[in-house]
Amino acid sequence: MHAGSNGREPLKGLTFERSIPQWEFAKDQASALQNWAIGFYNAPGASVFGGVWADPNQPIWNDNLKFPHGTVVFKLLFTTATDEEVPTMKGSPTWQAVCAFIYILDYFGVSYNLKVICPQPDPAHAPDNGLVRNDHASPVRLIQVDWATVDERSPIGWVFGTYMYNGYLENITDPWDRLTSVGVTWGNDPQLNQAAVDRGEKPVESWINPEAEKLRLDLGGKRPSWGYNGRLNGPADNFVSACASCHGTAQSYDAPLVQPGHLDKDTNEWIPLNQRLTMDWFGNIKAGETFSVRGALSADYSLQFTIGWNNYRNWRKTHKDQDKEPDPKKKILLALPTRRIIFRPKPEDEDNEQLQKLLKGIRVEEEPRRAGPQFEWKR
Repeated sequence: MHAGSNGREPLKGLTFERSIPQWEFAKDQASALQNWAIGFYNAPGASVFGGVWADPNQPIWNDNLKFPHGTVVFKLLFTTATDEEVPTMKGSPTWQAVCAFIYILDYFGVSYNLKVICPQPDPAHAPDNGLVRNDHASPVRLIQVDWATVDERSPIGWVFGTYMYNGYLENITDPWDRLTSVGVTWGNDPQLNQAAVDRGEKPVESWINPEAEKLRLDLGGKRPSWGYNGRLNGPADNFVSACASCHGTAQSYDAPLVQPGHLDKDTNEWIPLNQRLTMDWFGNIKAGETFSVRGALSADYSLQFTIGWNNYRNWRKTHKDQDKEPDPKKKILLALPTRRIIFRPKPEDEDNEQLQKLLKGIRVEEEPRRAGPQFEWKR
């Protein structure tokens, strides 16, 4: 598939994922955590990608996708959390990765200036994207393993599950085996609106492992549940969403991954924009059907496919722009989108003025904030 504007992490091919806001997962989580991930399909699932991308320069997607029986997917998610912040991370498998760093705009007098946060990121805020990177590797640690498989018995045609790393497990030599199942889901519980929750009803198309629920409560983070109103999601995922609802938005045109709303800063309560609209994200969309937008094609619960296709469309647009007469007033970094990544020097070698010039000289297309708002939890 095609590269995106954020590119991939160069050592392991990781992609930048949603960050975990400060205090969300554990009471001692003093920093916002970067998360990086990589996903894998088995041969039946990968054949769908190979069919569309048979010609890498001219992929053909002209019908709704449907992954075949036997398809299995899994994803490894790594985080920057320390043992002190999240005690369950003790002994977690570690990879070296080139992570992002934080830059913010401060207001000085009449102009905005770039202020580089170094050597450590601003603890309260993770970067919005992985566009600006360190030029050196640092450790990231396994926090979550997701999986999914095609199953025609499910109302959505898929079954999703997730594991969390659990350093409390004893007598397990291989750290890759220290995983506790968070749960399994085979639908979105479309009947479970807020009124039903207020009446005491629970999800019937998700199972949450009691051991994982105890771990979540013992960690003392601010998230009120794994997924929205008791549905399934993993520790690195957005609690206002769910495994199946998020992946159900996969289609040829971008759709928001989560329902609109906001977090009340005083009560830490999620306030949906509209209850009826919210439930649109929790319908049981059949495999091979679209979430929204007439004329869109279904990516059959594969967000990797959606992202790859949108990257291809941006790549095509970039090459069309190259054929136009250049604007002498603008510096536009074209060619492949991965070339927009900036690798930041180590702090002792840093030239803030030079970095500021470089950032101002690059035009990067804005990407929709599909993953939902960044939360700021009240401690």
